[in-house]
Amino acid sequence: MADTVRQKLVDAVIAALERILITNGFTTDIGERVRDWPRQIQGTDRGHELPYVGVFDIESTTTREHQRAKKVDRELTVQIRCYLRSNTPAEEIRKIIGDIETAIGVDEEWGQLAVATMPAREGAQI
Repeated sequence: MADTVRQKLVDAVIAALERILITNGFTTDIGERVRDWPRQIQGTDRGHELPYVGVFDIESTTTREHQRAKKVDRELTVQIRCYLRSNTPAEEIRKIIGDIETAIGVDEEWGQLAVATMPAREGAQI
C-alpha cells in the first residue's frame, strides 16, 4: 500500500531534520537523533538518549471554496519538539532552534507535496 501524502510529508520533515549535522554546515548535531512521534512518560525519556528531536503531525484541517468544489485545501500542523537535558545552556538551545528553522526552510514545498510552509511559533519549556 502506498504511503499517504501526510506520511510522505512527515518523512520529508524527518529527513530534513536528520541533515542537521555540523558536517552539513549546521551549528549542532541534533539531527543524529530524530524520532517520529516518540512516546514518553512524564518525567522520563523512555529509553531515548537525550538530546533528541520529536516530530508530531498533530492535526489537519480541510477547507473547500464551496460544498461541491472538487479542490480541497488541507493544512497539516507539524510540531517539532526538542528534548534536552535540563542543564543544556541557553546558547545551545538557541543554536538548535536556529538549525531547525534553517532545515525546514530549505524546501518550503517539500518536493511538491505542499504549497507552502508557514512556521507558526517557537518556544522552549524547561
